[in-house]
Amino acid sequence: MSEGTKRVEWLDFAKGIGVILVIMGHMPSIVPNNVRIWIYSFHMPLFFLVAGYFAVVPNGTQDLMRTIKNKTLKLLVRGYLAFALCFMVLDIVFLRIDKETILKNVYGIFIGTIDRIYWFFLSLYVVSILFLFVTRVVRNYKTLLLVAVTFAVMAIVLKRYGINYYRVGSSLYSFGFYCLGYIANEKKILGYLYNIKYSFLISVIVSVLGSVLTLKMSPYILDISNNLSIDIVWNYILAICGIWVVIFLSRIVCEKAGNLSIIKILVFVGMNSFFFFPITNYMPELFRAVLNSDSNIVKILAYVFAFAIASCVVFIERKLQIVKASN
Repeated sequence: MSEGTKRVEWLDFAKGIGVILVIMGHMPSIVPNNVRIWIYSFHMPLFFLVAGYFAVVPNGTQDLMRTIKNKTLKLLVRGYLAFALCFMVLDIVFLRIDKETILKNVYGIFIGTIDRIYWFFLSLYVVSILFLFVTRVVRNYKTLLLVAVTFAVMAIVLKRYGINYYRVGSSLYSFGFYCLGYIANEKKILGYLYNIKYSFLISVIVSVLGSVLTLKMSPYILDISNNLSIDIVWNYILAICGIWVVIFLSRIVCEKAGNLSIIKILVFVGMNSFFFFPITNYMPELFRAVLNSDSNIVKILAYVFAFAIASCVVFIERKLQIVKASN
């Protein structure tokens, strides 16, 4: 049976690290471009792969429909639409955006092309639904990976024609990472690689040097949300190596120093990345815009504020779950 329903502390820690890396990737004035290229090479694929690791293939039509309903409520409604609505309300109240911008944002949300951090929920929803239907037909792992490669090629073609409605291009490109996570769980690949110590060293070398070469060849940043590269194999290799560096280190840190407060904090962030991921990326922008300042001190205060807000939201959400369970 898949381990899809169980929490894995070191993967929660890896997601916590992922949240920090996403924040760093969105700080071009502080983080050097070569570091950002390295971060972008794998930080979003990391989330797709971990999500796939916990994916479970439903048994029967009834189980399938129940899974689709749950994912629709969690990712599409509570994730994409809820955060889109909340952030737009905050924009209206604090930034005083005009009617034209509001209508443009509403349209972008409706067709799934708006370039805001909550795009990830829509893309993950599309990926997870695709996975459910593909695995109804395909059960062989090699065939599943072949489908993923086909989807990635289709994503590049769609990108060339400027088609990314409902994040279809981003989703098709990311489908492979989701499948790799699923297969890694089913075949216990992460445990196997963890016992091969030089796998970490090789991944570090390939990931870092690969990013340096990418910067020299073309100083672009691979952004799964809207900037896909035709170098599918190269980008997948860099992403997998970068992901493994984070996961390997996460497992070692959790095993050797899991009781440290900073480790527990990052595990907490990873466990609740559903809230920390969007809030810690949107709120600092709002904070700086309201204060009309972009100084380093304000940036630091903005992220402290964002993490505090995200923690409060998690606390409230847990309280509501307890009240709901007691009823």
